[in-house]
Amino acid sequence: MPDIYCSHCGEPTDIYELHDLRDPNTEKKRTFKEATALFAKYGCGAFNIFSPPSKCTNAVYDDDAAMRAFVNQELSEHADDWIE
Repeated sequence: MPDIYCSHCGEPTDIYELHDLRDPNTEKKRTFKEATALFAKYGCGAFNIFSPPSKCTNAVYDDDAAMRAFVNQELSEHADDWIE
């Protein structure tokens, strides 16, 4: 269960969920690269299923995990490098 973390709230997410991310307008599956970029930009908000992706507004779950995720996502665009 490799986890990546939201850079806004620190919530853990299984990296494999990025393979199932869909566009809410067309229901078309996004590529892994597109999903990775959206997760890096919006965090948990990338998984909005009824609206376009938007910045995560969840309460902070883990401040330290959020900060580590932010740094990891700034240093690498590859989600495999974000696994903790």
